[in-house]
Amino acid sequence: MNLSIITNKINVFGEQRKIVLSGINFESKNKKAANSTNPKFNGEKGNDGRAGNSSGNIALLTKEFYNESNLRIELNGGNGEDGEEGGNGCDGNDGYGVSESDINNLIISYKSLYWSGFNHFNSYSPSSNWTLTESDSKASDFVFRKYKDEHGRKMTYSYARDKGVIYSTYDLFFIIEGSNGCCGSAGGVNGVGGEGGYRGTSIIENPETGETFKLSVIRNAGAFGNDGKIGKSGKSGNNGNDLALIDRSQGKNSSKFYEGDSDHKLSWDYVYEAETKSRLNGYRRYIEKKSACFIKFGSGERTNTMERETEKATETTSYRTSHSKAVAKASILIDELITESTEIFGQENAFLDDACKDATEKFEDEDEAEETEEAEETVNEEVVILRQKENIQKLSKFITNNDKGKRTKFEPEEFVTHILKDFGRGTECGKVAQFMFDLFTIELNPEQMKAITLQILFQRYRFREAMQDSFKQILVAALQQRINDGKTFDEIKEFLKDFEWRCSKKIKTSKLPKMFERCR
Repeated sequence: MNLSIITNKINVFGEQRKIVLSGINFESKNKKAANSTNPKFNGEKGNDGRAGNSSGNIALLTKEFYNESNLRIELNGGNGEDGEEGGNGCDGNDGYGVSESDINNLIISYKSLYWSGFNHFNSYSPSSNWTLTESDSKASDFVFRKYKDEHGRKMTYSYARDKGVIYSTYDLFFIIEGSNGCCGSAGGVNGVGGEGGYRGTSIIENPETGETFKLSVIRNAGAFGNDGKIGKSGKSGNNGNDLALIDRSQGKNSSKFYEGDSDHKLSWDYVYEAETKSRLNGYRRYIEKKSACFIKFGSGERTNTMERETEKATETTSYRTSHSKAVAKASILIDELITESTEIFGQENAFLDDACKDATEKFEDEDEAEETEEAEETVNEEVVILRQKENIQKLSKFITNNDKGKRTKFEPEEFVTHILKDFGRGTECGKVAQFMFDLFTIELNPEQMKAITLQILFQRYRFREAMQDSFKQILVAALQQRINDGKTFDEIKEFLKDFEWRCSKKIKTSKLPKMFERCR
């Protein structure tokens, strides 16, 4: 909320008073977005904190301010809201393992590797949930196949003949590899803290003179909310274990074994000769022609120690959604404020009305003869001051007099008509400056001054604000060089030194003749 007060007098009653236009703070709270319940989806993103409310602005325009030290104005921006913590990711599912009963239910039924014959082992086909992915064979020598089920488990089925000089030996190995556990899903991205609200602005001055009043004004920007933390990622699921069954038909090394356990994966390698726990891989011997063609199993890694990094969310620290960005309150436009107050309280400016009234009452209370004499002296003195013009040097080396345009010289009535007709809010800076220069070179009677009082106040404020910018001073000086008797840059700077004082004197001086009439 903005607060604007335009009045003649402000008096602060009591010891200490406060005007608080500060924005509302958000309390620091830990909030968390929803956790994921499915390893395919990450935790929910934390919401960004809302921006702190910006402070309102204040404008106090008054001629007189009493007990201003007893007034404290607070224009602090509100603190931003903390960003939410991202939701946690979901733990990954465990992989599917295998047991000895699974192997016994899947393995081909046979009484003897030797006597059952090649055709029997070549006709093997597991249950329908297993899909064939690889197959090769050679009559009487080997059968080699691979399968995969709906859980991702893999099966390897191998039957092979190891030809000897006197007799042949038949080897079989049957492996089921458990499927891997899936990774957990990542935690949700954190929300960033909302921006702190903007601090307010204050304009506390006498609009006639530009005098500022010294008050205690506290203006601090709001603190940013804390960024939330990223959500924790879910744990990866355990891998399924591996098991194998191996068998050999005859000989001193013939035996049937289960390889592996419920807590480990299998590892294997290939050796050159038949050993107690090695079995022939017919595909490697007869197709790939490998010398090391006997598979031998060992214990692999534990199923619950497989390291699979779950992707972590990237912490957000800078990007903010629109609702977390602070928005400043609309500025108070002094020219519009003066215009609006004038429209509300009448065509005459509120400040000038009371000034005339106060001055009239003061003169009426004094001795009539003495009052008239002093007033006449004051008029003569003020006219001399206001019409005084210093000797200045023109910048003729830049623009010759022949090239310069003529400056319009107005009669008082023409000047008033020109100001009322051609001046407004959008008037260019150069024209406003010329208005101020001409104001002190043209004699105006009280009625004429009254007609343009609003424009004087309005354009004087604009002129004062514009001339605080050195670039605009140079711009006005450049425009003045284009006309005869235009002011130089140094003359403009000198003009600005006592501009407010001269302007106030001009307004007061124009009222004195009317006061003389009341005193006669």
